Amino acid sequence: MASADVELRITGATAFRAAVHNGLKTGFFNGDFQFAHSNASGAFSGASRSVWKGPVTGQGTVTVRCTWSGSVTGTHSVAVNPNGSASDQTLLLVTYLTDANLTTAASATGGEAFSRSAVGSPQTSHIAFSDCYQSSTVYSSPSLTSEVVGIIPFIWVVNDTSATGANTLARYGFDNITAQQARALLVNGSQPKSLLTGNAADTKLVYITGRDIGSGTRVICLAETGYGITRGVQHWQMTGASDAISKLKLWPIGSYPNTSGNDPNGGNGGYTSGGTLAGLMVNKSDSSFQLESAAGTNDLGSAAGGAHIVAFVGTSDANTVVNGGGAFLKYEGSSYSVADVSPADGINDDDFKIQNGLYTAWSNEQILYSSLTTTTGSSQTAIKDLLKASIEANMGAAGITTSSMNVFRTEEAGIVAP
Repeated sequence: MASADVELRITGATAFRAAVHNGLKTGFFNGDFQFAHSNASGAFSGASRSVWKGPVTGQGTVTVRCTWSGSVTGTHSVAVNPNGSASDQTLLLVTYLTDANLTTAASATGGEAFSRSAVGSPQTSHIAFSDCYQSSTVYSSPSLTSEVVGIIPFIWVVNDTSATGANTLARYGFDNITAQQARALLVNGSQPKSLLTGNAADTKLVYITGRDIGSGTRVICLAETGYGITRGVQHWQMTGASDAISKLKLWPIGSYPNTSGNDPNGGNGGYTSGGTLAGLMVNKSDSSFQLESAAGTNDLGSAAGGAHIVAFVGTSDANTVVNGGGAFLKYEGSSYSVADVSPADGINDDDFKIQNGLYTAWSNEQILYSSLTTTTGSSQTAIKDLLKASIEANMGAAGITTSSMNVFRTEEAGIVAP
């Protein structure tokens, strides 16, 4: 029986988008296909929007559209509450790239067009990828179907510095962050560097930034450190250009959700995109810069002599920070470096630390959905299953396969056990 064309619209976790994009580009289509994405740099793995179109075995021509909004926001988009308010229903809709973004010529490796921005009218989303369980969000009803598709690691990073040295400890004076130190940063917004180095002479401050409340990365950070996933934080918003941070503002007061990630409580906002956060962390903060309160303008003076900025990010964004001059930090004394990849197999050489319980900053990446079409011809359910298999087969350094794990956990920051 000939299959009709089918479309699958995907939203959710920005931390897992590289794995999904890898799965779509490698092994999903069975012939010439086209794709376009929104990343002006040309790196499709970190694009916030993408569209893919081509033949899939047994499914005819398949179109997959991705808009990465964050795990919690993505969960909201597919957890449709028919009794919700009109404004709540509007928030469920997502804008996706249109077919007009696709190249006219296709090839076996994919006809690619990047830096595309033509979006259509807001639409419903079929599935969401999420770093966290639905029960860890405020959108716990109606209950969604959940399927674990892989393991997603997270890494603490520190922004670029002009200091030199053979390793992170020599450059920054510290190379590790503990759960207790992270909690102190999250509740206060900054801490003396001496509390991370053990040297009373280190008078600089260390500031923290991070994602907004629509982010699964934020949920995992707050759960893993024992801070509490519903507790407010004190994040700083960075202004940077010409390789320098010029201002840190306690995250501005505003409404949520919106495009700025602002929150009614000052400091509790954050970046809607891990890519945006990582792109700013490549700036140095060695020189003096302006400090502002959440509601003020140039009202907190300046950070004389500079400071350091730390953040909790996914692997793709961690690579951006390190490639831009920043550094990975150990967590609770254990390192995890996505830069340590064997060219022969494309698998992170540090994966064994997660697979065997030595490094715990990770979560179960899930596919969440309410209802998908299942027919004798083209089927969203079949497309989802084929995509899941392609992601697992082409995970590379973007994540870890569940089949390779020797330890498991069933909730955010849950007990890691064989």
